[in-house]
Amino acid sequence: MKLRSRQTLRIGLGIAAVVSGLTMGSFVLQREMPSALSFIPFLAQAGHDADAAQAASEKVTPPSIIFHMTDRVVNLADPGGFRYLKVGVSLEFASDDEKDLQGEAYKKKQDEFAKKLVNRKDKLDDAVMTVLSSHSAAELVTPTGKESLRTELKERVGPMVQPEQLLNVYFTQFIIQ
Repeated sequence: MKLRSRQTLRIGLGIAAVVSGLTMGSFVLQREMPSALSFIPFLAQAGHDADAAQAASEKVTPPSIIFHMTDRVVNLADPGGFRYLKVGVSLEFASDDEKDLQGEAYKKKQDEFAKKLVNRKDKLDDAVMTVLSSHSAAELVTPTGKESLRTELKERVGPMVQPEQLLNVYFTQFIIQ
């Protein structure tokens, strides 16, 4: 009985190795000679997907500055009020620099930008807390709920930071309990 299960395992591993090799070989061939495998639709699509991913990774993003807000814990709008959200929020703003800064230069620019927002910090904190606490755990637990919350925060906070241009809202921490 043991001999049969070992043989079955070896056969299964052999088949997996062959299939894996053929798959990798077809992707390499598709990459080097795109028209060679165009008669097999799913392999042709895989080559186009890889090209699209490479083009997206090469796309240059405009310079930006990230403003990290203080992590917070808020009560959620669940009945009974016993659900909490611990969240870290970071705001991405368009930068007026011509090039993307790195290292110490970026840190210096980030500190200068934070000084611009210091007089609006309390308003920003209040707006974020108000938006967060107006949702229930059931709304926020789904990816759609998080994306909706991100959009709502962007719409609420964006006008408060004018003339700075708010590009995006990021959650650096998101724990519901």
